Amino acid sequence: MSFWALAVSAQSTFLQPVQVMGTSENTLNLIATENERFLISGATGLTIEDTFKVSFFAICLDQQANLLWEYYFPPVDLNTINYTGFYNGILEVSDGYLFVGHFSDLQSTDKDLFLVKIDKETGEEIWIKEYNTLREEVARSIIQTSDGSLLVTGETRNGIDLTDFDNVDIFLMKTDAGGNIIWKQTYDSGELLQDRGFQVLDTSDGGYALACGIKPIDFGGSSEGYLIKVDGLGNKEWEFHHKPEGWSPVVRSRASLNFSLAGNLLFLSQFEISGSGSSMQLREFSLQGDTLAVNDLAGGGYWRTETMVATADGNFASYSLGNYNSFTIQDQFEEETQIDDLPLLFSKYTESGEIIWERYYHFFDADIDVKNISHVPWDNGFALTGFYAGEDATPEEPNSYILRLDENGCLDPENCGLYMWVDDGVVIDKSHLVNVGIDDFELPQLKLYPNPASDKLKVELLENAKHYLIHNIAGTQVMQSGQIKNALPELELDVSDYPPGVGVYIFKSIDQKGNLVGGTRFVKE
Repeated sequence: MSFWALAVSAQSTFLQPVQVMGTSENTLNLIATENERFLISGATGLTIEDTFKVSFFAICLDQQANLLWEYYFPPVDLNTINYTGFYNGILEVSDGYLFVGHFSDLQSTDKDLFLVKIDKETGEEIWIKEYNTLREEVARSIIQTSDGSLLVTGETRNGIDLTDFDNVDIFLMKTDAGGNIIWKQTYDSGELLQDRGFQVLDTSDGGYALACGIKPIDFGGSSEGYLIKVDGLGNKEWEFHHKPEGWSPVVRSRASLNFSLAGNLLFLSQFEISGSGSSMQLREFSLQGDTLAVNDLAGGGYWRTETMVATADGNFASYSLGNYNSFTIQDQFEEETQIDDLPLLFSKYTESGEIIWERYYHFFDADIDVKNISHVPWDNGFALTGFYAGEDATPEEPNSYILRLDENGCLDPENCGLYMWVDDGVVIDKSHLVNVGIDDFELPQLKLYPNPASDKLKVELLENAKHYLIHNIAGTQVMQSGQIKNALPELELDVSDYPPGVGVYIFKSIDQKGNLVGGTRFVKE
């Protein structure tokens, strides 16, 4: 498949398939480990003794995505499927890897949580702990606390008010290192709603914080951000319910949680204002529940941001399905290719929500779904996983992948701008498509010479210029574009091939975020 023709670069960035036994795998979790490996988990369909079964799987890869070992945990009977915890369902501990998942009964709503520990080097199962309960219980996240215990959060229908059959509550379970329960608590938002725990953090005051979601039963697909702070025994101390505004709140994301540089809680959730669409809001809370800051991510306009990962420099990165700019790019992509598809969007931002860089990617030959993102500590890059649908793929071909980006979000550092196409194994910087046609009179004027130009053109650059493009006066033809490296004060370009006597051309410079920061006109003689 040409989709996988992209070679590994010297910067260890790549796009590689992940071969999983079975068909129609659903790859959901990814971490980069301390010994410089990648762990991926999910569920896949296996045929065992002529019977199709959905099995939990875990795969360990080296730095270049070569398989080291794989582990499968199929169900024991025809009426059960084994699924993975989603979204933070993998934990590295000193003597192994822990994975959360659940058994799901196909003949009822019953789901039972399990915890499996696997040897780091061999991939062999060390132990499995099953938590058989009367009703549904699904884990989403697992962490290790400062005392070596384990914390698991998710959703449960055990020991709660079932006056409304659809009611679901959040649970938090603390176990010892062997998975034996120490205590367990459930949390309800106050109404008969579907409350789910997505993520848990171990806080410096001896307690814990949970990023959760509330799904009002009457509102279909909507969801609302919900933050809970508890003490060391799981007793609720305070909560924050981020209710979306507007006449029809439709939220497509789960809430994310991390720490600010000062050790406060950063809570990323979505909100909606009637008539203006949805945006992501980044709130900072003290551990006592005081609101310290409220910031719209990049001024608003983002939606469906998944896991928010902390980077080594104190900032954050995430994958988003889109923002307002994505729809402009989608229209331009369709005009160029006749393919109607949103680009994948990766962003790095400060704890106050200011964008450091953005990368938009369009991948040809396959529709890619991103499910998880992880910071890679050994080179400060990023790794992502999920699944894809190839144009001509058969059920036996892989539909899981690992995507490695460098610390600047680049797949190919030599061809990296605001917007890239990945086609037939080649990364093409198409940043100029986002900016052509904007009136150059609105931009700060740049100095260039000679003007008119016949051969060489020299341009004095602004300090924040990272990319450039030249197009004709009508904005219908791009003559030249590229990346500005090493903060050059001046750029020399060859314009000798430009048609003489055609008229006026426009030079534009673009910053790291894709904003136009300067421009001027010149004449080709």
